[in-house]
Amino acid sequence: MDSLLRGFAEFQQLYINYYWTAHQKEVAEERFLAYHKIREARDYQVLSLLAGIRMISVKDDLVKVDRMITRVLGKQCNLSNSEHLQLLPVCSCGFVPGQKIALTPVKEICQTIEQWILQYLQALKSEQFGKKINSYLEKMEAVGEKRFARPIRELLLLEVGTDLVGELEQRLNSNVIKKINRALAGDITVVERDIDHLIENLVARSFSPEQIKNIFKEWLEGSEGLAEGSYIKIISEHNGLGKGQTGQDEALLIYLEEHYPELLTMLTEVGITDFSLLLLLTIWQQEYGLSEEGFNKLSRERGINPPAHSLRKILAQMATELLNNTFQWEVAAIVRQHLEPILERSELLVSLVKELGIDSLEQTLEKMIGERFSPQLVHYLLENILPRLLGTGLSQTELLPMIGRLEEAKRGPEPKQEIERVKDIVFTFLLAFFNLKLSLFSLEGAGTDNNYTSWAALYQKYLSSLEYDLKVIEQSAERLMITDRVPLSLLQKEVDFVLIKYQKSFRAFYRGKEFAVAEQKEQEVLQLGELLNVKFPHFLKSLNKKV
Repeated sequence: MDSLLRGFAEFQQLYINYYWTAHQKEVAEERFLAYHKIREARDYQVLSLLAGIRMISVKDDLVKVDRMITRVLGKQCNLSNSEHLQLLPVCSCGFVPGQKIALTPVKEICQTIEQWILQYLQALKSEQFGKKINSYLEKMEAVGEKRFARPIRELLLLEVGTDLVGELEQRLNSNVIKKINRALAGDITVVERDIDHLIENLVARSFSPEQIKNIFKEWLEGSEGLAEGSYIKIISEHNGLGKGQTGQDEALLIYLEEHYPELLTMLTEVGITDFSLLLLLTIWQQEYGLSEEGFNKLSRERGINPPAHSLRKILAQMATELLNNTFQWEVAAIVRQHLEPILERSELLVSLVKELGIDSLEQTLEKMIGERFSPQLVHYLLENILPRLLGTGLSQTELLPMIGRLEEAKRGPEPKQEIERVKDIVFTFLLAFFNLKLSLFSLEGAGTDNNYTSWAALYQKYLSSLEYDLKVIEQSAERLMITDRVPLSLLQKEVDFVLIKYQKSFRAFYRGKEFAVAEQKEQEVLQLGELLNVKFPHFLKSLNKKV
């Protein structure tokens, strides 16, 4: 049996080495660094500025560039070690050994960006827009606004050369784009028409073709009518992706179109904020065992009808993927962004904690350690247990396992996502607080054998960390914005009291050392001097100041 186990262990390690080498080659972060840098490059910045010209819509623009980049980055896996392969044969990103991940070449994306920049420049120079811009600039120059006209004229005179992007970079900025928009607007009137009003008049009703034409005409012309040359801006509460959606939500739409098209109708019906909330409730079901009744109750409290069972299953699949596939960070960030206004008010979090029956300190700590999606929940759970932490009920036997659990939770790679950073600060605060309490408890009944070895052990184990832990508590409380909830002055008094007590004892021991010299070997005396003057100079310096 032992030989079989050894053989399996060797096979498992060989497999892990093979798999992880292939995984890192295909989907590791290093392979995607160049794609992340595209958005920092000057050609992307130039295209971003040109995309701000409202009246010009070229065939391909910034939205399509971002979509290309997003699709590539969607294949990235951010896991930095292979520890999870000890339990699972494949990574959570789904990579399969032998799989080749094809990526659009960086050079191709950059060349495409340059081509689209050229399209914008050609559109500006075209008869349709160039004539209008020149006419407007002539009027501005006629009334003495030559400074207004000069940068735009320089832009229109640019010829396609070896460094077109560099030339544009020197001349383009947000002010120039604003001036171009003013020039293109000129005498043009832009009127708004709400598509939702039109839909309300048409949906679920029957009309003859002539009636529909009249309804559409009335909606199009509006009460004020349309002047010649008017442009119509179509507006909607839905904006194409559901209520509350903005252009920043493009990655979510792409994600749903490619992976979960069945959820698009739900998103349109309830809006992106309530869709995000339903997704969060699904995550809490998976992570914490939130009951079906609890799910329905929390959704109805928000005014949302729980989705059908078939959609709930698909929503659960999406929740699982967002939690386990770290390369979907952009989609998860969009969902978190729309949840912020709801979670910051904390009513939902209060209801969740009540539904889950979280009441003990140990349960709360485990929920904070296990939370993988909502920074607000971690922060709320901390605030919820602060009164118990600051009370006198904690014992040494309770502190030790919690310290060990937090130390284990803090091990691992550098936190990258917001949820990881918030948890790291919270755990830092709790560790410093628990360690401080443990040291104070231990020092209450501690004593020394009145020799330098005993004093060194006491200093190293407890005394040396008191002020450090107190400073960490103060700094992390500031970062978590809970300083007003933490009695720092009282903690400082506790620390000062203990330090003064032990400093007096140490002073008596130190001043009486000459009586012990005759009984100690020369080497032992030298070790005592090294202890006092070399290893612990800051302790003595502090002592001398207070004496």
